[in-house]
Amino acid sequence: MKRVSKSVVRTLIFFATVFIGSAFAQGSPNVPLLKQLNSYAGTGYNDCWGYIDAQGREYALLGVRSGTSIVDITDAANAAEVAFIGSAFSTWKDIKTYQHYAYTMTEANKILQIIDLSNLPTSATLVNSFTLNTSGNPHNIYIDTDAAILYVSDDFRFNTSVHVYSLADPLNPVALTQFGPDSHDMYAKNGVLYIAEGSQPSIGIYDVTNPASPSLIHRITIPSAGYVHNVWPTEDQNFVMSTEETVGKTVKFWDISTPTNPILRDTYLAPNQLAHNTHIKGNYAYISHYESGLRIVDISDPDNIFEAGFYDTPDAWGAYPFFPSGKVLISDISAGLYIVYFEGSVEQSSFTANIREGWNMIGLPFHASDSSVSTLFPNHIPGTLFSFDGNYQTESELTPGVGYWLKFPTAEAVSIAGDAIETLSISLNEGWNMISGISCDVSLSNVSDSGNIIIPGTLYEFDGSYQLTDTIGEGSGHWIRASGAGTIELSCASGDLPKIAADPNAELAGFAKMTFSEIGGVHSQELFFGENLPETADIRSYSLPPQFVDNNGFDVRFTGDMRIAAGENAEITVTSKRAVSVQISDWQMDGVVVQINRNGEQIQELPLQNGQQLQLGAGVSQLRIFKNSTAVPNQFEVFQNYPNPFNPVTEIRYQLPERSTVEIAIYNALGQKIKTLLSQTQEAGSHRIVWDATNNSGEVVSSGIYFYRVSAGSVSEMKRMVLLR
Repeated sequence: MKRVSKSVVRTLIFFATVFIGSAFAQGSPNVPLLKQLNSYAGTGYNDCWGYIDAQGREYALLGVRSGTSIVDITDAANAAEVAFIGSAFSTWKDIKTYQHYAYTMTEANKILQIIDLSNLPTSATLVNSFTLNTSGNPHNIYIDTDAAILYVSDDFRFNTSVHVYSLADPLNPVALTQFGPDSHDMYAKNGVLYIAEGSQPSIGIYDVTNPASPSLIHRITIPSAGYVHNVWPTEDQNFVMSTEETVGKTVKFWDISTPTNPILRDTYLAPNQLAHNTHIKGNYAYISHYESGLRIVDISDPDNIFEAGFYDTPDAWGAYPFFPSGKVLISDISAGLYIVYFEGSVEQSSFTANIREGWNMIGLPFHASDSSVSTLFPNHIPGTLFSFDGNYQTESELTPGVGYWLKFPTAEAVSIAGDAIETLSISLNEGWNMISGISCDVSLSNVSDSGNIIIPGTLYEFDGSYQLTDTIGEGSGHWIRASGAGTIELSCASGDLPKIAADPNAELAGFAKMTFSEIGGVHSQELFFGENLPETADIRSYSLPPQFVDNNGFDVRFTGDMRIAAGENAEITVTSKRAVSVQISDWQMDGVVVQINRNGEQIQELPLQNGQQLQLGAGVSQLRIFKNSTAVPNQFEVFQNYPNPFNPVTEIRYQLPERSTVEIAIYNALGQKIKTLLSQTQEAGSHRIVWDATNNSGEVVSSGIYFYRVSAGSVSEMKRMVLLR
């Protein structure tokens, strides 16, 4: 991409100011107006801040002299106030956010208002009016959201101007300490506090690793300074920008890579000669410059900072540039809220998806300008994008938070770009859900599940077979099971969230493990078999997600879509294109055999032993595990056929206490004998026989109810069974 020199950019901005600005709008071409709201023109305004809710909706928190106006700006063209929280009347107000709360204060009193934003856009609620312990009425606040620390500036109160509070309980701040000297505004990050020390006039840099015991790192004394009003560091904290709310005093850009040896690298001042506040995002500083409106300054070259864009308003007090969408807020003292856009502020994130040949579980971790599957994944096999809502549904576009199946002809790496999603609420249905990750990996222990609906042990990923995982991966699709309908929240910040319950796998001690692996492949899966389930077990925690869209992958599961079975009988369904090996470990049961079936026909029967490895040929579709006792039964007994219902094969088991002449016959619902399975003398013991749903003529019978009678000498027993085709 061709790079334009800064002198050329400066020239463009100048001509935009002189010619284009007056003809089209109040700003440079790269800072268009999206919306202006002036609902409280007769009251007046002050500062502003921003907020993004769990659904990704964007809000302006606009300071009005009589309260706080909360404006939904997600669709900027239709931006509208959704709530107003009244306050004591004051010219000055400051607003910051932490978690889903807004904190506001004015110079009218010592009250810190705490506003719950969690129900937006429906409503917002004042949940606490906390009295600060400042000497006077405070002027500004700042919240270090990573450290959960609130800093309050009580300006012109030397030696006690900075008050520090813990927000460990967001509704009830706890005072930690207070110190000086003068303070007008602050910024804190990574254990460092930067203070604009007002009439001092200086910039104080403090170590607040222990917020209860701050210590001075260095004080930058500004020669011939005005009133040091505001300070803001770059993201790497190697530079800091300061403003002096004094006519003719420049905005200064300091190199503090060595904090004890600061160097002034460059200065800036807009035409009105009076700067108010600065905020830095990426390579740009956003300066609310009173009569010069919003001024956007490129700081990528510290020795040559320059104006990269502007939007002029009558009297800009505040600015907020931190929306990932590129929207920028301006709060004007008389003209209200301006929503503008600056392309240079958009945080485009990218992600590389490593696609495997065949089916993949995918998701969209960004807000993309075009979310169609053909744009995001141009090489996919058409018609193979599926979501799940109890059944698989074909789709053409991807939605963040939703998981999808998508099939590819070959392996490839696909790069996806868009606006980062750092917080997202996902609605779950009862049962299995396909979800996807956001713009970071989220540990399951950090998923907010306030309704306690996630069933532990049911988060699965797919790498050719289902695998349990403890992380919702960026851009990955996952299965998760819910006990009921509700909402969970994913966040890139760990926060203090209601956590899910522990993984139930610890309860599998004493169960035998059967590890199924592709021979010559890379996929494997584990099943567990034992005599009894743990008494406290929630059987749903051992369930497996629904089968693949076309059942064309590697999958092993017990009947009922389970990865665990208990008792003396179990059936395993095997889906694989390759031959499969089975490694048996921790086996403690005696007299148990496995029957290996291919397409309904038994091909082998073996006793199961600890340490054993079975080799299953290609096409093996079923294993049956059952107890094969060698003891002589003490009574005649006929067991229910298995499986039941069945299609097309079922097994009948019975036991004889003595040598007997045995006849086994099948009857239809009319009582007509249609098949004699056995007529011979058998020894005492346990026996079994298979019926393949054919009659005496070898013809396949239709679906319906059938009966089987086992007669041994003078005793007999009949049971019912169902054939479902």
